[in-house]
Amino acid sequence: MDTDSNGDTFSVLSLNVQSLFNKLFELETIFNIYDFSAFCVCEHWLTENNYHLAKIDNFKCAAIYCRKLSGHGGVAIYLKNFLKFKIVNVDSMCIDGTFEVTAVILINYGILLAAFYRSPTGDKNMFLENFDKLLSVLSCYNLVIVICGDYNLDVNIKSNFCTDFLNILRSFNCYYCNTSPTRGTACLDNVISNAPRGSLICTTLGLQISDHDALTLNFKSFITSNKTSVSSPKVLKTRKFNDFNLNNFVNYLSTTYWWNHFYSYHNCSFDVFIHWFLEGFNYCFPLITVKKVE
Repeated sequence: MDTDSNGDTFSVLSLNVQSLFNKLFELETIFNIYDFSAFCVCEHWLTENNYHLAKIDNFKCAAIYCRKLSGHGGVAIYLKNFLKFKIVNVDSMCIDGTFEVTAVILINYGILLAAFYRSPTGDKNMFLENFDKLLSVLSCYNLVIVICGDYNLDVNIKSNFCTDFLNILRSFNCYYCNTSPTRGTACLDNVISNAPRGSLICTTLGLQISDHDALTLNFKSFITSNKTSVSSPKVLKTRKFNDFNLNNFVNYLSTTYWWNHFYSYHNCSFDVFIHWFLEGFNYCFPLITVKKVE
């Protein structure tokens, strides 16, 4: 897994490590064998007071989220020292156990890289809602999105939860890269991306240092010009149209007692219709604030 420091190719290791402090020696050996440029770690079990003590030779901790109210969990991104990056602040979306994420922009690669973790007991509805928000924010940077992590969601098993998640991905032209088992027979770890299909090579790697297999990801730079600077996003208002919101709106239209409204205001039926139509429209498709990169 060779990595060109001039910005040609890039390789990522993603792993649910279950205590980074206890695995530092094994990871040093792994990074001496494999030439990874980035390490997305789930369940580092670190705190804001001690994460700086978890050092990996030739790597720096570029971004990290530590749980606020409970132990364990957490996500982090470690990058090779030579890499240029910019932190994307997504801390406001984090909920311990349900939605843990941290993200950086790899300036010389045109990549927005994120590490993600959701525990098996995390709130499913809140996860779906926040993942939709996360993709809304990340999409505004107009970069290739790569979200590595442990989702505790098996994309090979059909369920309403899985279907809702995949619908969110499709609404942002995203897809999952892995279908192989990463814990026993379950495909719990994955990479979500909007990169052109075939441009990412995702494989599993059994490292035997936790009860999850790792994921490896290889790709080339998505920069197509000499411009490598990243602009700051500006705030704008938009509406989110997805299957969930559309179904809510259809349900609103079909269950509204239109006759009662028209009967009360029979001289201005069209105005009444527009009023109640927009009432439901604004409720089902609320304006949301997003950031757009110029």
